Amino acid sequence: MSIGMFPVIYFHRKNVILTSLTLDKIMVSLGYLNNSQKNKDIHDVMEFKGKIFVDCGIFQRGFYKHFVNERKVTEYLFKIIEWYKHLKPDIASALDIPSEKSINKEVKVSKLRWSIENYKVMSEVIDTPLYLGVSVFSLNEIKLARKLIQNIVGNIPKYIALGGLVPLMRQFEKNVKLGKIILRTIFEFCKVFPHSYLHIYGLGNHIWYPLIRLVGATSSDYASYVLISAKGKVILPGTPPKYIFNITRIKKGNKLVYYRRPKDQIFSKEEIKILNNCQCPICRKFSVKELENNLENRLIHNLFVILQESRIVDKFCSENNKEGLLRHIRERFKNQRKILPLIEYAQKLIKIR
Repeated sequence: MSIGMFPVIYFHRKNVILTSLTLDKIMVSLGYLNNSQKNKDIHDVMEFKGKIFVDCGIFQRGFYKHFVNERKVTEYLFKIIEWYKHLKPDIASALDIPSEKSINKEVKVSKLRWSIENYKVMSEVIDTPLYLGVSVFSLNEIKLARKLIQNIVGNIPKYIALGGLVPLMRQFEKNVKLGKIILRTIFEFCKVFPHSYLHIYGLGNHIWYPLIRLVGATSSDYASYVLISAKGKVILPGTPPKYIFNITRIKKGNKLVYYRRPKDQIFSKEEIKILNNCQCPICRKFSVKELENNLENRLIHNLFVILQESRIVDKFCSENNKEGLLRHIRERFKNQRKILPLIEYAQKLIKIR
């Protein structure tokens, strides 16, 4: 089965992460492997014996923007087929062509059809279980996807994934309607495809993962902890990523330049207390100063928090305890004003009083 949160692990970070944290499953993006690595067993490349989900990688590297005609799509499709045969992942994504919510309907339908046709071709020549990826944003688009899948594939796949939602997630704080579209799309998709596992690309962070599991998703993945760590930010349960100290220094040439960080992005005294009690491998050994000053330490801490939060959510889901999960979400985000409307909306969708 493909359930839970798949942390995205990059090859150049695998040693520090996999020797510090116990993982049973990971995602690896094809877009970040070199040609030599693409022609080896991915378990050997990553030196990891657990379950590996290989993603076709076109969203993270922006490759899909170059797929302007069927010839380019087909060329890349057959490259991926050969790579997957060598990589032997436990599960993988078919070549889907992501769409944005705002694009022309005709273009959106064309990309949807390409994605489904790519899945059909790949599923006939690859033994690896594949996710059929689609980008849909309304009930009508979901129903169209089902019709096209039945016409082109002939049956409803066991594994289906939703793409194109990350841009909406990145903007929801400025427009809560975009966050509600994400939740409603996932909820309605599960109603139209009740017997499929539903993976949501890119929404495995500690804020969105509980919400998407509440409305029906079965799995997701997460890579942005790497970018968050690189920016110097730290993750705690129930809060957006923040900085530890209000002043940072950066070396420019032979000088140290000091910068003052925004007040609303600095941990409060109460949050620092929580951080001091963190049980991750880094915080058990080092001070918060070592967390502030070391990128690898932040990577390990941040991923540890993400994993711990996702495991709490997965336990509620494995027990089919949506009431308990809703209570957990309410408690976790009780001080997060921007998240509360999404919690209320998710509650209305699943009709729990």
